[in-house]
Amino acid sequence: MSYYIGVDVGTSSVKILLINEVGEIINTIAKEYENISPATGWREQNPEVWFDNVSLGIKELMTGYESHEVDGIGVTGQMHTTVFLDKEGKSIRPAILWNDTRTYYLVDELKRKVKDTKEISYLKGIVSTGSHAANLLWMKENEKENFNKINRVLTPKDYIVYRLTGCIATDYCDASTSALFDFKQRTWSEKMKEIIGIGDILPDIKNSSDIVGVIEEDLAAKLNLNNNIKVIAGTGDNAASSISTDNIRVGSATLSLGTSGVIFVPCKNSNFKSRIKNILFSISEDHTVNLMQGTVRSAAACNKWWIEDILGSKDFGAEQDNIKADNLGNNNLLFFPHLTGDKLVYGDTLIKGSFLGISIDTTREQMTQAVLEGVAFALKDVLNMYKSIGINIDGVRVTGGGSKSDLWIKIISNVLGITLKKQSSYAGPGYGVGMLAMYGCGEYGSIQEIIDMNVCVKEKAEPEILLTRLYEEKYGVYKRIYPALKDIFEEI
Repeated sequence: MSYYIGVDVGTSSVKILLINEVGEIINTIAKEYENISPATGWREQNPEVWFDNVSLGIKELMTGYESHEVDGIGVTGQMHTTVFLDKEGKSIRPAILWNDTRTYYLVDELKRKVKDTKEISYLKGIVSTGSHAANLLWMKENEKENFNKINRVLTPKDYIVYRLTGCIATDYCDASTSALFDFKQRTWSEKMKEIIGIGDILPDIKNSSDIVGVIEEDLAAKLNLNNNIKVIAGTGDNAASSISTDNIRVGSATLSLGTSGVIFVPCKNSNFKSRIKNILFSISEDHTVNLMQGTVRSAAACNKWWIEDILGSKDFGAEQDNIKADNLGNNNLLFFPHLTGDKLVYGDTLIKGSFLGISIDTTREQMTQAVLEGVAFALKDVLNMYKSIGINIDGVRVTGGGSKSDLWIKIISNVLGITLKKQSSYAGPGYGVGMLAMYGCGEYGSIQEIIDMNVCVKEKAEPEILLTRLYEEKYGVYKRIYPALKDIFEEI
């Protein structure tokens, strides 16, 4: 028997899976943690919190199982989040998260400098709040002492791989979304390094299935593991999800309905005609795709905020149970879901969320429904962005915590007017990177072989003609929200 561990360092929790050699999930563990928000628009996490929870989680995961049978570990996690290490490998300050917007005032000027640099002008669309480039520039201007201490810049999954093995590396996925990577040369951009003012602080870039090292002996003893367990480079969460949803072939598409809502589509080549993000996903030397990624920054995060923080409930299902099917498409309330700004459709990080149409008769159920519908309308904006560059999507595999809600899947299917396909097995980043570890450690000859054994469609949500028409009318009203409120958003 051989086991593999998949670790997903998410925005609100770490999820860890134990998988056997045929891809079956044997055990799962989740550990939750909080974000730090020391100022408006700031979102941070202490990297040590991730590692502590990963360590505790692995020990719990292996309780009752033979630890000597673990052959490999794969790590994935939140993309873009920036970790800063000093010469001793210690974190200099809390990591700046992917949805942090403190750098909004730097982005336009940084984009101008990139645009004016001929060799890398195409990278201007990748520069955004939350990117490594913007975060490093912010540190240079606001935390000079910390900036001068930086020896390495990593993402969360890179940091966990480093803590497990003592080896520093990243993969092409995280490198290509940093705004510091030259797609044409497939390496770090010297021009971008000059613009930001950094030296050799960027890690070596590996294929995602490459073995970076083995777990360190002292740590292995603490975790009750063998010290010869291989650890692969891993990849970003959306790229890992593309494995667990059979979305690494051109012509497919996946919706990840997690903290953010992401529609990603594998293509042959990069496309810089819009703000849709390009991700170079190099699984191995002979298997590389360009994942196009369109994102709604607040998706399931909106639902969590509404249910937990505002309604004070933990029972998401109960809050949705009172929404009647006849009310779908007939809600007189609209919700604008951009609670943490937007980088894709409006390119406005100062944008806010809002409810519109509240009256004395507005009910709890209507507001809950409006939140679900508002996120769906924002996803339709993303779908239309794809159409604008000639990519038409007629069916999507869906993953993420939000996909557990049949009601929400029904709403999204009808708002988008496309079929949504739910998986028969767990479809998430942790599972995807666990499968990647199986491949990287030589359990199978190709990643597709593992996918074909374990990934298939469980059920489908099909759009209904009448309901799709109703939502199309509502979407027309939704599209008028931003132009009408843009000036107000900037003042509040």
